[in-house]
Formats: sequence, structure tokens, C-alpha cells
Amino acid sequence: MKLLKPSILLTTIFFMTACSKEEACLQSDWLGTYTGTESCSGDNKDVIVTITADGTNGIVLTTKSEFGEIEYPSIAPINCDFEYDSSDYGGAFPEISLTLDGALDGNTLTIIDVLRFENYLSTCKITATRN
Repeated sequence: MKLLKPSILLTTIFFMTACSKEEACLQSDWLGTYTGTESCSGDNKDVIVTITADGTNGIVLTTKSEFGEIEYPSIAPINCDFEYDSSDYGGAFPEISLTLDGALDGNTLTIIDVLRFENYLSTCKITATRN
């Protein structure tokens, strides 16, 4: 009985820490080329996403599809997620707003981007797999 109580306590602590552990991604986990689909307002196009390193923590994201090619300023992911807001960078066109929310799950990259300009609003979703 004396051994049973500590065993139950240690087992409980193990499962609590195992279940509450937040997934972590290193910069190197993000790097590479991904191919997939970009869906904007119901229009689906093939997309290539290239992610390269910037310094020790940042990533540079480039998307290329029939909608065009865009290279974003360096983004600092937090674990397996990132956010980008063009207003944080004081762009040349402050009336245009672009936000990105991205996540990496294994080899699958998901990005939601929202573009706003006056009365125009476009929401796109990229789902791509690392090559």
C-alpha cells in the first residue's frame, strides 16, 4: 500500500504534464517548400509556399500561385503558429491591410490571409504539404 500511493501520484503527474505539453516547433521545422491549394472566394488555385530562415528565429514566407507571388517580411513564429499584420510594418499603403494566421502541423502548413482595401475584402486559405 505504501508503494501504491506514490505510484498513483507519479502516474497522475506524468499524464498531466504529457497532456498539457504545448507543441513546439523550431525554426528548422518550418523551412522548406510546400505545395497545395489556395482557395480565395471559392476559386481554387495551385500554390507553392517557400519558407526560408531569417536570422536565428525568423522565417521568410513566399507564396506563388496564379494570384501572384508575394514575399512577406520576416515573421517570428511562436511554437507552431505565426501571425502577420501588415499594419505592424508601416507599409507604403496604410489603407491596405493584410493579415495572416498560419499553423504547422507536422508537414501540413495552413495559412488564412485576409486582405482589406476600402470596401474590398478577400479571405484566402492555403493548405499545403511539405515536399
